[in-house]
Amino acid sequence: ALPLDAHRRWSDPSKESSRSSSSIEGRYVSSETSKKRVERAVVGASTSCTSLEDYARRIVYETKCIESKIALTHEAFSRCLRGDIDVETRERRKERTTTTKEKEEEGKEPQLPSRPARPDRPNLVDPRAVPSPKKTPLSSHSAHVMHTVAHIELNAIDLAWDTVARFRGLPKAFYLDFARVADDESRHLSWCLQRLEELGHEYGDMDAHDMLWLGCFESRGDKLDRMCVVPMAQEARGLDAGPRLREKLVGRGDN
Repeated sequence: ALPLDAHRRWSDPSKESSRSSSSIEGRYVSSETSKKRVERAVVGASTSCTSLEDYARRIVYETKCIESKIALTHEAFSRCLRGDIDVETRERRKERTTTTKEKEEEGKEPQLPSRPARPDRPNLVDPRAVPSPKKTPLSSHSAHVMHTVAHIELNAIDLAWDTVARFRGLPKAFYLDFARVADDESRHLSWCLQRLEELGHEYGDMDAHDMLWLGCFESRGDKLDRMCVVPMAQEARGLDAGPRLREKLVGRGDN
């Protein structure tokens, strides 16, 4: 029931007017080149995506640029809250009018790629090969943490939208909940990218692992498996680690 959260950047409000910003209407963009790419992605999707399901597929499987993923996620959820688009495509709604077809479609997995669209960096390695904070290739502990969290938030966006695109026959509120989750994660990713930029880095400057997407892929065949693996295990562990992570950052002088 909460309204749309448009707080896409974090800052000291008293310094906001004097700080130069490349954001466009609250979107994080790192450069003028990114700004044009993001605008093209948003305009292109607005003319071809008629449902959350359309946006979900576009964001996860066709959008490599993470700044465009962020903008498209916010646009999709905004349009749905305004009533501009529905949850399902028109074809899916037609299928659901026939009880027999609905039962057939409910158990049928959509044909989706096995990998999400991602930027060329970071290099994905075995989890044991990801540098530890003590051996970070980045300039500071804070930068290392922000890069790690940015990678988690990017995965969280794709995981939430994959759930919307993949699973059928669930109540509309289910899909709206996951669209809101995706929007929350996109806002968190914006903050991480902004802070990384302030620390002199960008996403991709450090190796990362693919365990989060692997959990998503391995739970693709069953709704209950997905709910157990992603929200109840991956997300729950993240919530447990949050307070400790915050204390470490503040303890090292990054408020």
